Amino acid sequence: MTVLVVQRVVTTWTKESRGGPEAARRSATPSALPLPVMPAAESGAVVHFVTLAEQRAFAPTEEAAVCQFADLPRFVPELELRADGDDLQIRFVWGGPVGAPERARGAVTRLRPGEWCRVLHNGRFPEESTWSYQSTVLNVANGASRLTFVETSPRVVDDHRAALW
Repeated sequence: MTVLVVQRVVTTWTKESRGGPEAARRSATPSALPLPVMPAAESGAVVHFVTLAEQRAFAPTEEAAVCQFADLPRFVPELELRADGDDLQIRFVWGGPVGAPERARGAVTRLRPGEWCRVLHNGRFPEESTWSYQSTVLNVANGASRLTFVETSPRVVDDHRAALW
């Protein structure tokens, strides 16, 4: 089996970035970045976390981890992932990290070695006296190079974004 690669790009903001110049800055955040240089893994998964927060002027912060395939739900709980020989099956699942409003479960996407897909979702979360918002891009590949997500197009885009009134 090839290595599963997940890049989770999360943009977070408050009402301060819902309009005007800050909204333009928020809207310009990337949906993919080059993957970090990681130790070679023969199996399992590589997870690259990118956060673009309003509090940091939407400058990216990055972390990466190598884990066993079975441990992925701890890192990316909004995806159901299943290996099927060399292929991977991916499905969006609404839950805790997604936020309101609730959405339907996604269709199963099958990725053969060398293929990748993009899953989009957003949500709002209650704060003490206001709301916070997030937009998440999950780039998921059945094997990837450092530039796969920035230089090629996904085979499938599974869009679960909702209107965040």
